[in-house]
Amino acid sequence: MLRKKIWIPILCVFVIAMGCGLFYGRKVANQEPVKVYKPVEVSKQPVAPKPPPPGETYETGHWHGDEWHSEPHKTPLPLLPADIFAIDTEKHSRTFVSFNPLIPNPIPEHVQMPPKWQDWYYMEAYAEPAELAKYEQRLEEITRYIIQDYNPGRPLQDMWVEFIETERQLMADSPYDEENFGIPSLGGYRADWLYQQIWNFPEVFEMILSEEKENAMWVNVFHIDMGYLEPDWNVFYLHDGREFRTRDGYRYEFVSGYNEDKGYYRNTYSFAYGDIQNAETITVNLDTISETELERIQGYNYEINPYTQKPYF
Repeated sequence: MLRKKIWIPILCVFVIAMGCGLFYGRKVANQEPVKVYKPVEVSKQPVAPKPPPPGETYETGHWHGDEWHSEPHKTPLPLLPADIFAIDTEKHSRTFVSFNPLIPNPIPEHVQMPPKWQDWYYMEAYAEPAELAKYEQRLEEITRYIIQDYNPGRPLQDMWVEFIETERQLMADSPYDEENFGIPSLGGYRADWLYQQIWNFPEVFEMILSEEKENAMWVNVFHIDMGYLEPDWNVFYLHDGREFRTRDGYRYEFVSGYNEDKGYYRNTYSFAYGDIQNAETITVNLDTISETELERIQGYNYEINPYTQKPYF
């Protein structure tokens, strides 16, 4: 099982401050832990895209939030020329064109990527905090406009598959190695390629923005599909052999075998995937917790892709 890394925030819209280091310790306490078990709500499994209303299809309209628009946008939007987002084939292995039929031609000024970010790898922004802040702010503005005005509302399960395939190709063309960095390799770490991905797959980026920024699920699924994590990356086995899946952002302290005469638990051990410095610690008494409650505080079973609903095994 590949170990998770510590993510360094770079895209305020897409990248979460989540830890991906591994902490495991075993200790024997001299007294009963002060903190007691408390239930934690498990993140809900992503809901499948909302179907069109009766008598409608995605060809006859689209969703804007909870409102169905059966009329087209302000004016019919022509398809992009095939080369508008083309990648230099002398340097890269594949030429990508737009998948989104709603991309306008020409691109309106308020959603244009500044020329200075063409052929620019945002990894370089680490040395320029001011430039990084400008990039993040502009990228967020562009993304929200695209989602609002140029989102076809296609089924997420279909778009996720296409999105991952394109991301794999872009990463293969990138000079950066994902294993060398602690952030998701969106767009192969290149600003204009990421900009292209937002245009091509607004449904995916709408999902990313809608997820909880802390401990967002999409980051884990992205890295599983890209081949950087195994689907069982968050599996941990309790001392009695039971399987337990951890959640990002939590440090679990398991206790069992309390000795009333000596006043301490015979077994006390901790386990966490996440940012250990900021993780919330919860204590679980394995002698008293029910199977239902134990299941309820666990993390997601990533052996099933939550966006395609297909198993990895």
